[in-house]
Amino acid sequence: MAVKIKVKGIQPVKEFSPMVEGRKMATIFGCKIYNSDELVEIRQEYLSIANDPDLEMALAKLSKLEAEGDRTTPDFYDERGSLRVLVDNKSESQSKALLDFYKKQIVYVKQAALEIETEEGLAKDIRVSDTKSATPIESLWSSPEECLAVLLDTYFGVPAIKDSLFKDIIDTVLNIHTDAKVGN
Repeated sequence: MAVKIKVKGIQPVKEFSPMVEGRKMATIFGCKIYNSDELVEIRQEYLSIANDPDLEMALAKLSKLEAEGDRTTPDFYDERGSLRVLVDNKSESQSKALLDFYKKQIVYVKQAALEIETEEGLAKDIRVSDTKSATPIESLWSSPEECLAVLLDTYFGVPAIKDSLFKDIIDTVLNIHTDAKVGN
């Protein structure tokens, strides 16, 4: 049986706030960080999702067909339609798998500020100081885990926030810096 030694009092989490329109949000996301042994495995998991050879092949076939295909035959349009459907399906599956990967990396959300619209059409502000200790809110969530899931769906549903979250999560989880510049 292998024994793991961990430094006491250190959370394997890095906190960050996404950037939206050049400003840092007040909301804080706690993202998993991995030790060097785990990092190899998590990188492979990410790459297996991000690099789909079937999708790449379908895109290449579609591109080749568009460039070299005979547009005077009905076969061209049938094959192009089939390839487009295949590409769309593979892209959608890949996007969902990547989103699930990103969501799985977030452990908690702090200082979330949301607005909900009631059935009567009234706007109501909600603040969640920490999803780890979130109290149930009827019709929204009944546990801290559900609160985290709802908040992640909400934040990832906003394109400007989603793009920033993707970048921050990749930088943190895969231990790379996408904006880093190489200098002498």
